[in-house]
Amino acid sequence: MTAAIDLRITSIRNRGEFGGAIVAGEHADTKRKYVVTLDYPLLRDANSIQKGQTWRVEGPVNDVPLTLPHGQVIIETNLSAKTAILLSPNADNLIAYLAENPTITGVGQVKASKLYARFGTELLPIIRSADIERLQEIVTEASALAIVASFKELDFTSSLLYLDTVGLPRSIGQKVLAAFGTDTQEKIKEDPYRLLSFCANWKIVDGFALNQCGVQVNSSARLFAAVEESLYRCFDSGSTAANKSQLTVKLRQLLNDAGLVRQALNLGESSGQYYRTEYLYHPAGAWLMERFIAERIYTIHKSNTPAQLCLTNNLSSIESIIDNFEMHEGYQLTPEQREAVLTSTTNRFSLILGGAGVGKTTVLKCIYTTIQVLEPFWTIYQLALSGKAAKRMQEATGMDSYTIASFLCHIKTEDIPENAWIAVDEASMVDVITFYRLLRHIPESCRIILIGDQYQLPPVGSGLILHALVDSDLPQTTLKVVKRQSEASGIPLVAAAIRDARWPALSPYPHKAKTGVSFVCCPENQINQTVLDVYGELGGSGLNHDIQILSPTRSGVGGVDTLNVSLQNTFKTNEPSIGYVDEEFGSIDYLSASGNVKLNDLVIYTKNDYKRGLRNGSLGKIIQRFIPTSVDSAVCLVQFDELTVELTALDLANIELAYAITVHKSQGSQFRRVIIPIRKCRLLDLTLLYTAITRAVEQVVLVGDESVARHALTHVSAQARTVGLQCLANKFRQ
Repeated sequence: MTAAIDLRITSIRNRGEFGGAIVAGEHADTKRKYVVTLDYPLLRDANSIQKGQTWRVEGPVNDVPLTLPHGQVIIETNLSAKTAILLSPNADNLIAYLAENPTITGVGQVKASKLYARFGTELLPIIRSADIERLQEIVTEASALAIVASFKELDFTSSLLYLDTVGLPRSIGQKVLAAFGTDTQEKIKEDPYRLLSFCANWKIVDGFALNQCGVQVNSSARLFAAVEESLYRCFDSGSTAANKSQLTVKLRQLLNDAGLVRQALNLGESSGQYYRTEYLYHPAGAWLMERFIAERIYTIHKSNTPAQLCLTNNLSSIESIIDNFEMHEGYQLTPEQREAVLTSTTNRFSLILGGAGVGKTTVLKCIYTTIQVLEPFWTIYQLALSGKAAKRMQEATGMDSYTIASFLCHIKTEDIPENAWIAVDEASMVDVITFYRLLRHIPESCRIILIGDQYQLPPVGSGLILHALVDSDLPQTTLKVVKRQSEASGIPLVAAAIRDARWPALSPYPHKAKTGVSFVCCPENQINQTVLDVYGELGGSGLNHDIQILSPTRSGVGGVDTLNVSLQNTFKTNEPSIGYVDEEFGSIDYLSASGNVKLNDLVIYTKNDYKRGLRNGSLGKIIQRFIPTSVDSAVCLVQFDELTVELTALDLANIELAYAITVHKSQGSQFRRVIIPIRKCRLLDLTLLYTAITRAVEQVVLVGDESVARHALTHVSAQARTVGLQCLANKFRQ
């Protein structure tokens, strides 16, 4: 027999360690006693169920004999719950809830009855509105506060348990509750597809909507949600827009019905859920950001303020300043460098493009000198996305620099002067959300220079900024003559060929002069060992980052994780591990996902810490190990470039081994020699190969399958992205 009852909990017989519980209670109306079993899927957190609560449970019922300790046999009615919903107290069970709930101190049956007698049906609204003063007419302030807190927890638990029935992970359920609060159930029942906004799984949400909420397969709510989900799947893969073909493919994956796909496209287009420009469909959020970016760029570009005219109308003065700069620095600018200085100083928005070593930083220094001579009171902000790029920018120009995140966090909009200059280095790494936030943060009167290389890796986040603006009508200069690296190394010629998607002539390996770019071919199953052999042959000893392995991937053959463990075992086997004091277990060795961290290990810091001068990507070496005496004690001393920092146990979570690092982490850095494992993987393309090669100053050795490297030149990850910035910019060019 199956029964559905409202059960008031009178005792908790057992709470499962990992969820689930066995409880005893009575039918809210008939007072018949039941023992109810709730399994983990119904009750993920056993502490959610408390004495005094009322639950609506449904499941098969059986009478089961129970032998008591003194031998008496009684019959218990057991119910194995298949569904369970926590109910809010009503007039019938409110007194019992107040009197029996263990979290409400100082309120028993007498005071609970007095509360209800005093306020009647108004009692619940009084509690939910947290009217402590009125509750104190009967109970103490402490009890009143306990009552209010209990009901807040009850509402939270009820909503969380409801979301458990959807099948959402608790982490997502808590985000939903944070957004909707006590209206969670009402909001989700009204439109279950709202859950998709919290990164919930389409299959789970769609199944819940169809099977438990009665949503029809062709309902407009479902079709709208499918369009939005499809476009944001494109966004998650790096694109900020989709053409009709791309969107149709995504919709078919979700709806599995060509007719519904056509309906979804028609409904979505007329709903304002997405925007259409020419041949592209834009998710609303991406469209708003890219439209703002396009409008702001051209507003800056086309405006002629008195401050800018001071430069635009002073070409002869700028030429003279450049001449003086050359005399002071002791070298001449190339014609294209001179043109870059003139272009960027006489325009409010400009781009400086070029590969590694072409003298972009020299151009910046000359631009700053020109500004400081002609506009001595204007402020210049140097920005970069990564900590390493910002640091290199500061070292090269002698001026303060910020990561974009630090600038947004620490420099208030109202403190940024009108007509300030904003120079953004490594702009190829900047995604649409970051650039949108930057433009929103700075005054419209600011002048902007974007510096970067469109052949470097595209942003980790979605969208393209620098890549999308190349070849536009905006002022821009491309630098091509290599300045930093000597032609003898061969790296500039190889990098130029890679940029042009041509496989270059490579140097033999081993090379007597230890210069140039070479390829050591080997089967995939020998890549790890060959990389280690080459590392040793090039002089790698695990002492510094002169010889650096740059891998496309973290895991798998040739991945960062495996190579780091191997090199640590080779060079640091006998070194002591870094330990810390744990509150429960005392002194223990720190264990990361890849193993222990040891004295003299090469490491990378993975978080920005501006107070101590550490940035995400800072490379260093553990030079001293401490014996910590407390939880907060320093555990080791790390040398990061010119900075020596003591790290605590909490900092260890931000440390990774760095004999090998990913190519993405290497952006903005330079090394004497670089080793690059090459195997077939999704991430390997022209931009990644080009980025890795240009990190080296003297020598590059690629290890693995040469045919894979050649094939990588046919694919550019930035080109695989569909973005809307170019077409939106067309609207503001006139």
